[in-house]
Amino acid sequence: MILRVAGIVVIALTATALADDEDRFDAAKFVGVWVLTKSEAGGAPEGTIVEFGKDGALLITLEVGGQTVALKGTYKVLGDKLTVSLEPPGGGKEETDADVMKILTHERIVLVDKGKKATEFKRKT
Repeated sequence: MILRVAGIVVIALTATALADDEDRFDAAKFVGVWVLTKSEAGGAPEGTIVEFGKDGALLITLEVGGQTVALKGTYKVLGDKLTVSLEPPGGGKEETDADVMKILTHERIVLVDKGKKATEFKRKT
């Protein structure tokens, strides 16, 4: 009897932890404008602006060679994964990439890529 009760408690705690984890990665928290503050991956430079729309639209604005470049695409949140699809400037095949979310709050995002390198953002608006 004690083992059965203990098992029910463990299941209830696990379900609560999973629900909390899903809430932590709620796609609605992404909506808004974010600024890239740190990147171990060496991709986009610090100061890059990323706008996540309510409808899954994505706009990335960055400086490359002294010129401003805007990349359009879409994003999707599933569990702890953020999948981004971007249209390359000048056309071509859409590129898709997925990162794991480590932190997602209303003020901060930390993503980790396949190479275990982190990228951090802070909310601009």
